[in-house]
Amino acid sequence: MDAIRKQIIAGDLFIPVSARMPKGVMNVVDKMPNFCPIIAYNGTLVLDEMGRPLNSQFFDAAEAVKLMK
Repeated sequence: MDAIRKQIIAGDLFIPVSARMPKGVMNVVDKMPNFCPIIAYNGTLVLDEMGRPLNSQFFDAAEAVKLMK
């Protein structure tokens, strides 16, 4: 956390990327000194600094069943 804070203070952008849901990422983001975009669900959901969706891609359930077979 200290290394990330130092980079943010130095002017670098920190964008957490995770396979987790946004709520799981927020546990880390809430401890950051400023707001940042979030990439969740392995990139299928991108949120801006205010938590608004910038990009969202959903997988069709029928397609998932087809792939599983």
